[in-house]
Amino acid sequence: MPCRFRAQTSLRQWKQHQPRACPTGRSCLPRPNSARRSRSARRWLVRQHGIADPVEADAIIDPVCAVIDHPEFADVFREDALAEAPIAAVVGPNVVSGTVDRLLVEEDRVLVVDFKTGRRPPASLEQLPVAHVRQMAAYVAALRLIFPGRAVQAGLLYTSSPQLFLLPDELLAATKLD
Repeated sequence: MPCRFRAQTSLRQWKQHQPRACPTGRSCLPRPNSARRSRSARRWLVRQHGIADPVEADAIIDPVCAVIDHPEFADVFREDALAEAPIAAVVGPNVVSGTVDRLLVEEDRVLVVDFKTGRRPPASLEQLPVAHVRQMAAYVAALRLIFPGRAVQAGLLYTSSPQLFLLPDELLAATKLD
């Protein structure tokens, strides 16, 4: 299995198996120092993928930690943001059900982010794949029902760049469920 594919797979798996618990009882990503996080990731790679070579491990760990530590993504990786959070709601005649990569629920705002690991991330909002935007529009519609009265913000985080696209309501409305 190529190193890049293992890195993409490990990013999701490692995040959802972190030991820290949120007040809700769900697993959350801890905010340990960088060295501690790297050691944890190394143990994960050895245990789950048999990757013990330090050079190969660093090729996987460094980009993952760069995404987690990026200041622009601080809200996405807050300790109280849920990882791999299931959502479900009936939106009009449609049932929306899925697992979102990150979900941050605040008193007046909900932030939902899905990770995308494509090798060629889009350069602009206009280049986002319609299927990705449609998926996020469905999640936003469901979350507006689940959390009425709160602003719901959606984002797509392309981990290979890394780049976070916050999706404007106008873009989501153009692809909403009918």
